[in-house]
Amino acid sequence: MSFPAVRCLLGFLITCFGSSGVVLGQRPAQAPGSAVPAATVSGNPRIWDTGVEAYPVYFGSKSAFAWTTVQPNGPGGGSSGTGFDVVRLEYRSQTVTWLGVALIRLHSLENGRLLITVSEAGKYDYNGDGDKTDGVVVVYDEATESILPIPLAVKWSMAGNAEPWVQRLGDAALVQADEATQGQDLNGDGDLLDQVLHAADLSTGSVTNLGIVATAYPIDVRTPSRRFVLQVEEASVGDLNGDGDALDGVLELYNPEAGTLENLGIAGEPAAASQDYLVVGVFESEQGGVSLNGDGDTWDTVLHSVELATSTITNLGYAGSGPELVTVEGKYALAGISEFSQGADLNGNGNSFDDAIVAFDLSTSSAVNTALAVDRNWLDMTICNDVGGFVVSEFKQGTDLNGNGTNVDLVPVAYDFKSGTTTNTGVAVPYLSPFAVDLLHSDSSGRLLFPTDETANGADYNGDGDKLDHGYGAFS
Repeated sequence: MSFPAVRCLLGFLITCFGSSGVVLGQRPAQAPGSAVPAATVSGNPRIWDTGVEAYPVYFGSKSAFAWTTVQPNGPGGGSSGTGFDVVRLEYRSQTVTWLGVALIRLHSLENGRLLITVSEAGKYDYNGDGDKTDGVVVVYDEATESILPIPLAVKWSMAGNAEPWVQRLGDAALVQADEATQGQDLNGDGDLLDQVLHAADLSTGSVTNLGIVATAYPIDVRTPSRRFVLQVEEASVGDLNGDGDALDGVLELYNPEAGTLENLGIAGEPAAASQDYLVVGVFESEQGGVSLNGDGDTWDTVLHSVELATSTITNLGYAGSGPELVTVEGKYALAGISEFSQGADLNGNGNSFDDAIVAFDLSTSSAVNTALAVDRNWLDMTICNDVGGFVVSEFKQGTDLNGNGTNVDLVPVAYDFKSGTTTNTGVAVPYLSPFAVDLLHSDSSGRLLFPTDETANGADYNGDGDKLDHGYGAFS
């Protein structure tokens, strides 16, 4: 899935795993009233109070980069002239350097280059259009300690976490240039109303106009085979999917190394990708008004796979519940299917209002309905080797899966892609936001790891005499 992975063990460390079933770590017993031994620290640790509030922090080879609030008369004299700046924290020399750029959004640090969207703030003309009022993407190079502008004005927003104006893959980036603020008709249609896609080389600052209007998604869907997935607006280039109109958003693949665009010829949205496959949702209403899942209507979003080596597209025949309910690893995929859109009760609870998980082997286009429902607000999924896992909602399923007499818990299950069997872990996870912490992930050997909720399970897993804690469990 497209959420950042938070790979930390909460509560206590798992030191042993069983060959099957759930194994929960145990804290060594302490005699009543005895003190827990204090941790010892060896060596000469250096703790440096930088004096700045920082979020987020990116660690480079020499520096930690941070987005921090600037006091009007603070360090650097409020160097950017705005409420936000970017600082370089030299943790060896313990110095703070203000870069003097008015920060809009801090994006990412890769290959020693920090990608930032900044405001010209009346001080600089980064894009050479004669004014100093634009938002522009720049690159801070850690090796040379210099700022390299990508000379394109962008239409930016601080709302939410979406960054549709820039996507990155190593030293390649796609930037949506805003014609109105750039003051140029960039796609030759005679107006200044578009966001036109450009390819930028972050190592040199060189820019190539692709001449298309493409919509980016908050989840930055990129394949490890160094290609971007784009949804191109036909209005900017004409009919791309052969349905006779130019009203659709059609998917294309962009290879930054070759500088080529490949039209997939399907209108839809990207969901998730692995090294080998891309899974997308195709809009029936924009793909010629044809029922792609065989339910007789034409308003569903139906899952398709794209084999990246050959660009072979296969209809998987199921109406997806949204890109956030899809995960892909290798040739395997797990996807939430909308019962309402599919027109079927997939989990057998007597209604057709749930999101049920279907497992796919994309190499054979085969599908297995797990017949288990999930709650999209508390969903997490993972795949490692031949084993997948997802969190089932007891309430949606209408079943007590952990045996505590209620049906309000969230319980992880494991799916074996080779045997096609599903195994209930029987342990409830806490209601922690999947946007803040992983409810479920896996290690290199395919074991599922998840937080545990003592209260929901009625057990004292860490031996402290209560049933109020969150710990960590493993399933193999």
